[in-house]
Amino acid sequence: MLTSSKPLVKDTPSQQASAIPSKFNDFLLGQSSETFVEIHKKKIYLGRLYTSARLELCRELYIVEGSSNKKRIACKKESNGKGEEKQSTFWVLSPDIVKHGKQAPLFSSGDSND
Repeated sequence: MLTSSKPLVKDTPSQQASAIPSKFNDFLLGQSSETFVEIHKKKIYLGRLYTSARLELCRELYIVEGSSNKKRIACKKESNGKGEEKQSTFWVLSPDIVKHGKQAPLFSSGDSND
C-alpha cells in the first residue's frame, strides 16, 4: 500500500472552474440518448469516463467548432450542504493544467445552472 503525507495535486480554487448547467448532467453521465450537444455553435461529444487522481469522476469532452477540435475535462463535484441545505452534485469544467492561448468558454454567464 502506497501512502503519502503530501497530496498528489493541489485543490483548485472554485473560481477557476466553470460550472456546467445541471440540464447537462444526464448527458455527462452517458445516460442520454444524444451523441452530442450543441452550445453556442459548438458541438460537444463525450469522451471516456474515468476517476481522476483526486478520486473525482471525470469525463473527456471533445469540442468541435468549424474545423477546430479541442479537448476539455469536466469533473463531477459534490457539495456538502450545511443545516437544511441538501448535498448537491454538479459538474465543472476543469481549467487546463498547461496554458496554451486563450481558452474559449463553453457556457456563458447567461446559461443558468438549472
